Amino acid sequence: PLLMKAIEHREFGDLPDPRMENRFDENEMFHMIGAAAACIRHSAAMRPRMGQVTIVCNTFSPYS
Repeated sequence: PLLMKAIEHREFGDLPDPRMENRFDENEMFHMIGAAAACIRHSAAMRPRMGQVTIVCNTFSPYS
């Protein structure tokens, strides 16, 4: 429910680490929440492979 609310309304609420003090790029947060939501799907067949998740994470990494 929290991830879907964040995706549908772009309201991140308590999802980001509080130590970030709301200093994050909203587009990056939106995409990371989408990746997290995909990883916890009920159907294992519908979940992304780890390599796909790594690609999403590296897309936003300043070190890539």
